[in-house]
Amino acid sequence: MTSLGSTLSIKMLCPHRIEDNQIGLYSHKFGDAWLVGGASNTGGTVLLEHFTPEEINKLSKKADPEIPTDLDYYPLAQPRERFPVNDPNLLPRLTPRSNNKSVFL
Repeated sequence: MTSLGSTLSIKMLCPHRIEDNQIGLYSHKFGDAWLVGGASNTGGTVLLEHFTPEEINKLSKKADPEIPTDLDYYPLAQPRERFPVNDPNLLPRLTPRSNNKSVFL
């Protein structure tokens, strides 16, 4: 399961607990199993720095995820990441910025 809010959370149901602070992986007890996951600082916060909610809705309809862009973005609102790399100094990568707003999104 993934959820996109101010951050991007990824969770998976697992029969046993998994913890790895080096990559920001954690577990929560969930019945007889464990909900294992991580939360990335990428997410809605960085999108709202560049787009309005209306633009996100409109441009998302134009974007085709099947067409490669050859862009290598790592969208962070500020330096710091928790998962999948636990690096307090990781810098955002948002360049080169495409002139096509739906591609940039």
